Amino acid sequence: MRELDETNDKRFWEGRAGRKGMEMRTAPLWKGESFDQYDPHGAGERTCRVTQELLGKVRKPRPGSRSLIAKDISLMVRKHAVLTELDRARVAFRDVTNRTNSRTVIACLIPPGVHLTNTAPYLAFIQGTERDQAACLGIMNSLPFDWQARRFVEMHVSFFILEGLRLPALSDDDFRAISDAAARLSAVDDRFADFAAAAGVEWGPVSPVERTRLRIEIDARVARAWNLTRADLDVIFRDFTESAVTPAYRAALVDRFDQLT
Repeated sequence: MRELDETNDKRFWEGRAGRKGMEMRTAPLWKGESFDQYDPHGAGERTCRVTQELLGKVRKPRPGSRSLIAKDISLMVRKHAVLTELDRARVAFRDVTNRTNSRTVIACLIPPGVHLTNTAPYLAFIQGTERDQAACLGIMNSLPFDWQARRFVEMHVSFFILEGLRLPALSDDDFRAISDAAARLSAVDDRFADFAAAAGVEWGPVSPVERTRLRIEIDARVARAWNLTRADLDVIFRDFTESAVTPAYRAALVDRFDQLT
């Protein structure tokens, strides 16, 4: 879903002072630069006015009409999915990117109550819980998925490219492990307390050592679910600089992959 447009909807955040003596309800507005993988830092945050017009825009009269699944999912179901997302933390990703960046797919869990511009599209889940959100986020931010995206992405992670990418078939064990790890990485503070409770994880800061361990766990399990080999991992590594994926991380990932396989 594309929520608000930087060009066509700027009236909601530019010149936003209300009439004298009137209180105006506001909400944070984020763009793609406002987050990194598992890092909802909010850089460049602006404030938008929450009006009936804005609510009409974000609730979308015909959501997902250009999606590949639109022909199979009724409009009523798609509208309900959007309304569900607006009440909880959402999975968003950067639209503007580059296949030569340290990472091409940059996805993050966005706090509830934050609105998003077109440079930060979000996913509306037709069905699924917070654990499904977390598993999806883990796959999107994984090295194997990023390597796949680099075969097609030039400057934008468009809906057409994203919906055409393939997903691994996860076993129940891999789903639980990936979901747990991605949920813990995402629940960095009390903004995500409700999400953490629903996903069954703790919330709060994650140490650098634990952060690395959780990311390795996700990458190793996604690689195994795709039936990759150590030679395949070497091919994937060649797409990333050593500053993006350090030698120590590569070695630890291979070790964990060997343990799982």
